[in-house]
Amino acid sequence: MAERNGWGIVYHRSDCGDNYVRMYGLGGDAPGSCCDTWGLTSHAIRYVHEHPEKNHTLEDLLALEIVDGYEIVKAGVIDAYHWVDENACNLAITALVNAAVFAAFGPEQPEGAATSTTLSLMAEPILWIEDKATKAVVVKAMTEIIADAFLLIPEVSNSIDHSLLDNIISNCLAESLKHTELWATPAGVFIAIGAAFAPVIADLICKKTCPEGFTKAFGA
Repeated sequence: MAERNGWGIVYHRSDCGDNYVRMYGLGGDAPGSCCDTWGLTSHAIRYVHEHPEKNHTLEDLLALEIVDGYEIVKAGVIDAYHWVDENACNLAITALVNAAVFAAFGPEQPEGAATSTTLSLMAEPILWIEDKATKAVVVKAMTEIIADAFLLIPEVSNSIDHSLLDNIISNCLAESLKHTELWATPAGVFIAIGAAFAPVIADLICKKTCPEGFTKAFGA
């Protein structure tokens, strides 16, 4: 297995087939997910398979792609960071978010395990249903728990309008819940939150962009 790469979520081909990868927390030191695409393009997955010597961060892989479907968010984000190198900003914020995710949701410590277990139990009734209205109610309740953890990060709380943050978290959560196997266990919840939220929040603060449609609450 490749050496640890940072403290966040990374991707590796592991023993997966050509079209899938595994996702690992803590830069590769945490247990791996099941084999899936995890939202990566075929180009990115092929690159991961061609370079097994490294655990690949999402930032690494996004650099390979031309990303469409993003909207510019001018209102609701305070211009608090002025790194000349945009990538440095993203890496710094991603590291802060991942550290907070580990503290709040990491199953290795009692509080994190309790919170992740709660979120897993809340998610269970909606993992297999298609009704968006029902999902929206549960997603809203889960969003409040997750948002409280993110608001403990000064760089996040002081930079993003809190209502906008709630909306973006709810959409990240709704997308992540499509990976039902992750939300079935506390350890999976920890991996899911790190993978789904850190890159989006870093882009919001550093680039003032977010995935299209995410500025409105899920189900609104």
